[in-house]
Amino acid sequence: MSINIQAQNNSTENQIASAIIGGIVAGAAAAAAYDQYLERVELIATNYVLDNYPEYNTFYLSLSNLSRAQDYWDPSSVRVNAFVFETYDSNSLPEKKVLLMFNDYGWISELGIDLNLISFQFMDKSEWNNIVLEYLSLASGNDVTNIFYEKERVMNSSSRRKFESINPDDINVSPIKNYAGGSVIGYEVTNMETQYTLSDIEILKNRVVLRTKRNSYLMGLDFKGGDVYRVSDYSDKFKIIHNESKLGLFLKENKELVQLNLKAINKITAYLNN
Repeated sequence: MSINIQAQNNSTENQIASAIIGGIVAGAAAAAAYDQYLERVELIATNYVLDNYPEYNTFYLSLSNLSRAQDYWDPSSVRVNAFVFETYDSNSLPEKKVLLMFNDYGWISELGIDLNLISFQFMDKSEWNNIVLEYLSLASGNDVTNIFYEKERVMNSSSRRKFESINPDDINVSPIKNYAGGSVIGYEVTNMETQYTLSDIEILKNRVVLRTKRNSYLMGLDFKGGDVYRVSDYSDKFKIIHNESKLGLFLKENKELVQLNLKAINKITAYLNN
């Protein structure tokens, strides 16, 4: 099965059609191609829900992971589309989920979109949160649970008096050591008065912060170059990967890796937890 997109006569529309079937376009055509791409994939996802979930009589579905931040748009490079999804029932509260659309290589070609190379996976709040926590465990090197505390980093080099006043034996104090010599160059002081959860946080490249207080510090993340992959054999469906601050899902059935960037991770996490 495929969805064929017919090119129009003028050059701009020809560029748009070419982009949707796997080309790269620039300028105004890229913006139009991006908008058309969103409409197409949202239609494919809607058709999937209508065909497989007849119990969903009223629902909301919106693509959340894409942003055309540059002047060029290459739809053939998109390997995963993440949709925020919400069902409505007059007798209960709305139910939020994320719908992941996985695209195998070749899903867009000169023939159009091959639906046989597309698969879907629904995730509820619990499953998504577990994946994010496992991702944070890989990124930080610690066993991360859904409890976060705000921390203060006190460095000897910038605040010597405060550094010397800290009791290193305090249970809420952790040393920060110099990698070269192993000497203590600072302390990480945890404020245990207030607990936070995934509903409160935002993940940045090298740390976790409060979403409403971006200069805060909850946890450090070990960011390394593009050739470093940290892997967790998470389930019979996925391996979870931390690479270049992206959340990777290795699909065992397809034997392929797809990745979500931090913007998508944070948007989905905030959506499901608030």
